[in-house]
Amino acid sequence: MGDTHNELHGDVHGVLYQARTINVFGEHAVPALMGLPRPEPAFTGRATELARLAAALRGGDQAVVVSGLGGVGKSTLVIRAAHDALEQFPGGVLFLNLHGYSPEGRVEPADALATLLRDLGTPQIPPTPAGRETLYRSVLAKRTEPILIVLDNASSSEQVRPLLPGVARHRVLVTSRHTLGDLGAVHIDLNVLGDDDATVLIDTVLGADGRVRAEPEAAATLGRLCGYLPLAVRIAASILADDVAMPISELVDALRGEATRLKELVYGEDLAVRNAFDLSFRRLTATQQRMFALLGLHPGAQIGFRCAAALAEVSEREARRTLDELRRAHMILVGEPRGWFRFHDLVRLHAVDESGALPDRDAAIRRMLRHYARTGLAANSWVLYNDRRYDGFDSLREALDWFEAELPSLRAVVTLTHDAGYHDLTREIAFGFTTIWANHGHTEDFVEVQRMALAATRALGDSQRVPVTLRNIGRSLLAMGDVAGADAALTEASYLVAALPYGAERSSIDTHLALVRDRQDRCDEAIELLNRALTTDDHYIGMLPAIYASLSIVHRHRGDPVAALHFRQQATDVYDGPKESIDFASHLADLADAHAGTGDVQKAVEVLGDALAVMRNIGFLPGQRDVLWRLAGYHATLKQYDLQLRYLRARAGSFTDGDRSAQRAEAVLELGKCLYRNRIYDEAVEVLRLSAELHAHLRVVIGEAHSQDWLSYACRDVEDLASAEVAARRALELYRQAGRDDDAAHVTRGLGNLRQDVAELEIALDHFRTKGLRLEEADTLRDIARVLSDRPARIRTLSAAVEILRDLGEPARLANALNALSNAHANDEDHAGAEATAREAVALARELGLADEEALACLRLGRALVKKGDHAGAIESLGRALAHGTEDVSDIHYHLGVAHRERGDLDRAREHLTTALDLDRRDGMPRSEGLSLCELGKLSQAAGDLTEARRLGARSIEVLTAAGETTAADNTRTWLDSLS
Repeated sequence: MGDTHNELHGDVHGVLYQARTINVFGEHAVPALMGLPRPEPAFTGRATELARLAAALRGGDQAVVVSGLGGVGKSTLVIRAAHDALEQFPGGVLFLNLHGYSPEGRVEPADALATLLRDLGTPQIPPTPAGRETLYRSVLAKRTEPILIVLDNASSSEQVRPLLPGVARHRVLVTSRHTLGDLGAVHIDLNVLGDDDATVLIDTVLGADGRVRAEPEAAATLGRLCGYLPLAVRIAASILADDVAMPISELVDALRGEATRLKELVYGEDLAVRNAFDLSFRRLTATQQRMFALLGLHPGAQIGFRCAAALAEVSEREARRTLDELRRAHMILVGEPRGWFRFHDLVRLHAVDESGALPDRDAAIRRMLRHYARTGLAANSWVLYNDRRYDGFDSLREALDWFEAELPSLRAVVTLTHDAGYHDLTREIAFGFTTIWANHGHTEDFVEVQRMALAATRALGDSQRVPVTLRNIGRSLLAMGDVAGADAALTEASYLVAALPYGAERSSIDTHLALVRDRQDRCDEAIELLNRALTTDDHYIGMLPAIYASLSIVHRHRGDPVAALHFRQQATDVYDGPKESIDFASHLADLADAHAGTGDVQKAVEVLGDALAVMRNIGFLPGQRDVLWRLAGYHATLKQYDLQLRYLRARAGSFTDGDRSAQRAEAVLELGKCLYRNRIYDEAVEVLRLSAELHAHLRVVIGEAHSQDWLSYACRDVEDLASAEVAARRALELYRQAGRDDDAAHVTRGLGNLRQDVAELEIALDHFRTKGLRLEEADTLRDIARVLSDRPARIRTLSAAVEILRDLGEPARLANALNALSNAHANDEDHAGAEATAREAVALARELGLADEEALACLRLGRALVKKGDHAGAIESLGRALAHGTEDVSDIHYHLGVAHRERGDLDRAREHLTTALDLDRRDGMPRSEGLSLCELGKLSQAAGDLTEARRLGARSIEVLTAAGETTAADNTRTWLDSLS
């Protein structure tokens, strides 16, 4: 037997055996590198997310985490993306469900590693987690072909981190209900479906059986009731698929009740929205579960961390930390602005269910309501006094930001308080918000809150607050245009305080009642009430300026702008509140309007500048936007259109990119219209597209229609005719949907002009004739004339338009139409008719001071006189046209050249024709260039230079032929042949 020699190199893991021969018997491990589930057949939408995933898999990042709410479709998306990318991973795909939220327990990293090693074909699995992790990375390092590893349903970074490969060529896709922000991966936060995609998903699951097409509104509502959550939408569609006779509207009715909606969204034994939410809820800590349930007590659209702290009876810092943890778990969503949070609609229902089991439920609600009463009072005091009189805020800007974020929830909060019978808190919350809410605008929500406050004050027997509440209601109803309702409320308030000494209460009510009398055209009574209000020295802060301001309003109504300005100035002079306040800035803005009312628009602009400075200093965005709007309007009045545009830009730019409010949509639309009027067409297209998108999101049909209508014109002017037609047809559809037939006819007319389609123009013409809209009829006749190729028909059509404009007394339009008619006569070789209509147009334009129209009429007249042989008259008329600086300079020089040639002044003729030729070439006008070349050739003929005449003639034919102007080319050829 020879010597035996054993050597050992490297690290050793596990047990080491020494023997001559070791025989191992076991199963041969077969790699399982295609365990990827099949893609969902009804997969819908997600184009953006799929593109991001595809880009990430192609890029240099190793791991991508797709996170989102349970049921949002993370696994479905990732599986589809993995199938789409199979060709990139010739080494195969490993798929593992980590069951991170399973009630039976998640897959621990050691068990996950064992499974993955088996799938990779490893016959022996090390017993320790560290050994498995090392072997797993070693096996992957040896695989030269890229492998994709899909880790579904992870609940923590700790569960995923050991499963990441050690080499960069392999890629990992992870899904989780948590963000896993510490994993060092690319993150894609998956949101719910868009409304259209939700409808498509329903139709796909139903096999396009026609029910969605039959009930499109019901299908859209079904998607909304499901919160556009893919799991919920799929369950609802499956319920419908099971019952082919069930209309979509029947299921919609079953889901309308919030209390039972989650119970209804169940299909079979395992598919339920509540189950998905329960899995996430059970993974929360006790503190997080309690906060989640407490949030279910809040009735509004979103909740701030201050309110959450009050609900949970913890510090604001602690509340914010817990809210962030819930956000990372996708149990709540980020609200607007930072520090506010909101629920997905269905998750909110789950939280409401969980809140029912809270032992301190009633106490928590009262804590929340006391928070609103206390914090509202603090915010209101900043608006009244611009200083800190209560704890809660350190500045007016902070108070305003808080109020604006809470505003969408306030009616729901007060309704909860009122329905619970908490009369004291109902009164305190409503009164606490009165001034700050009124400064943001009077709305139906504000009135309803005040009505609930009125019921509470009456229930409490609070006789002092009842008339004050009625005054608040009356003031708001008047601002909203309900004069009768305002009269009833303020008259009752006046009756209730009639027995009191005349002081602050009565003068305040009289002031607001006076504005009602003014709206009822009872100005003398209004002035009597206001003069009585001035008799007392006992006024609330800001009341004396309000009395003078009301006197200004009444005198303006009486047609006395000087007195209106006097009282507005008085209101500003006696102002007794802080000058850095919303109220004072509003007085300044109204003073500006009073100056404009006397015709001093420049002074109005100056005063508005002061108002804007105050609004900016205090950071009150709604006030800034109002002043910017007024400034834009006054600069337009002053014909300072660049400044109008500047202020409209500032107004639209004051909104955040994510703001999808009606206020932003309106501001963007006005900016788009101004850009178009200023001929900044490229930017107008961009802005008007955004306006259309915002109005469509808000389902504001008329706003979207106006946006698409203006967009169509802007697209025409950037020569994007296809987009112009798409926008116009969308506008037409929306106007018809809204019953706006006149607007629809205007769009039809625009489409006719765009497509040069007489039939569409005649549809618009018939509508205008039927409705008796004669001005629109005349304009449409002029449009039709532009499209007609038949010259006599064009003349008849323009003549009809001219007669209508004569009847209507529209001189500016008439001058333009006469110019068009003169041109039509000239093209029909009716030079007498061309001369007569041009002379009338010249006289009319000169009388109106329309320089451009007069220049065009002089050109038409000069051309007609050339044809008639009156060359001296033609030169005089064309000279006047040239002096006006019209856009048709080339045409004027051309006809001046012809007239001077006919008179024998060859030098002047050459000067004008050469200028015309240069302009034609500069402006890229081949037809005019060819005609100028021909006339220069005739000029050379007159000078006896036939060689030059032939050269210019040949060049003229070449240019005209290339431009497709065959008739003009043939005319030149005929002249050229005559030279032989």
